[in-house]
Amino acid sequence: MFLTPFARKLRSWLRAQPETVRFAAPALTVWADLTRLDQLVNDDTDDLPTLFILMDPLGGDFGTDVATFIDHCGEQQVLRIVPPITAIGIEATVNGDYRDGGFLVMVTIADRITLASGQLLPQVFQNSDDLPRQVLAVIVDVADHTYREFLHTAASLTGAPS
Repeated sequence: MFLTPFARKLRSWLRAQPETVRFAAPALTVWADLTRLDQLVNDDTDDLPTLFILMDPLGGDFGTDVATFIDHCGEQQVLRIVPPITAIGIEATVNGDYRDGGFLVMVTIADRITLASGQLLPQVFQNSDDLPRQVLAVIVDVADHTYREFLHTAASLTGAPS
């Protein structure tokens, strides 16, 4: 069986650290607390409404704006995670020397492994009626899917049930 060097390292790490990976996946790994989001939108002292205004899917800075928005959502407990996921982050993407408006969703597991999604393009969000909620929904879905794919891959490499 052909394995890349990364997959070989992952397999040996998984075998050495069985308690950190071999467990039943929780029903929810990442979610957005929309009630908390609504509270912050109605709170005159929070920066969230300003962050909404800044997010423009037509601009090259959309990925950076989403990163700022998601960081703030994490700080304000709008974006919530369940261990072993320890962080969700956004990395803006570039095309040459310029930001292209896209971004990657970064999922950190047990403070040891960080996984990146495929690139999300700003065109996905252009016709959104509620941009902040759609951004949150997509990021929650991508982060959860990335994590579950990792579990599936880890189980197939080690022979453990997923």
